[in-house]
Amino acid sequence: MRAKKVSNLGTNTLKDDKQVYKHFYFVDWPILNEEKRNLLPKISWIVDQQRPGEPTWMEGSTLRTSLSNMSRTCFRVRPWFEPGVWGGQWMKDNFKGLNQNVPNYAWSFEMIVPENGLVFEDNGNLLEVSFDMLMFQEYQNVLGKAANRFKFEFPIRFDFLDTFQGGIFQYSVILNQII
Repeated sequence: MRAKKVSNLGTNTLKDDKQVYKHFYFVDWPILNEEKRNLLPKISWIVDQQRPGEPTWMEGSTLRTSLSNMSRTCFRVRPWFEPGVWGGQWMKDNFKGLNQNVPNYAWSFEMIVPENGLVFEDNGNLLEVSFDMLMFQEYQNVLGKAANRFKFEFPIRFDFLDTFQGGIFQYSVILNQII
């Protein structure tokens, strides 16, 4: 989205990032997720093309078996990191592999069904599917007694905030000077 490589369903017009994301969240994802949920049991092959020039793939039956196995053990989704006005430096300094070309990181979003991914690794090859694929197939195993209540949604949202050496103090000082 930020690379301006994709637009919302039904339009070729690129909007600002915030509008595109809201449209994804409330329109595109619900429509596409219904289709993805219906296709999951029928997939012959799944291909991850998010790394240019390095596509990875997996047989659909292997994916479904892997999701089933994952639902019966501990797992962690791939976190999503985002800068923000109060963001700090702790995540940048302590998490290897994070983009250093941002001013800070304010959030680490985890366990958000449409936004986080699950990464499978085999012999150094990485293949990522969305967290919702696990929930579509295995929500009963993941949620247990709460499965009928929440279905494909994970009921708890984890947001870790980084304010170490963050900008909130700087912004509050500027605000006080204006007032």
